[in-house]
Amino acid sequence: MHCEDDGDTRRISFQGELTIYQVSALRAELDEMLLAGRCCEADLSQVSELDGAGLQLLAAIKRDLEATQREFRLTASSAAVTRILDLVGLQDWFASSPGPVIGGLTVSTEEA
Repeated sequence: MHCEDDGDTRRISFQGELTIYQVSALRAELDEMLLAGRCCEADLSQVSELDGAGLQLLAAIKRDLEATQREFRLTASSAAVTRILDLVGLQDWFASSPGPVIGGLTVSTEEA
């Protein structure tokens, strides 16, 4: 994992596998990185494998950042990542920006 800052945005690039075998170590490192209060862009173009634990990690990061009015965006994804996101129907969710937070819940601004 590589991290760099660009103004208010923290860019994180993941390489290799994002699976149950890497998630616990990555989560601790990411928690520390994300304390800076910045928005986050994740480049997953070099991820060779993504499993349920890796997907859960990405979802938790997005949820945690959006709960504090920060954005989490996927800027690039590998074929392996795209396949999993499509399979579970989360491609659009990861591509969307957060709505306003009211009472701790994110309110969608998209029309039904």
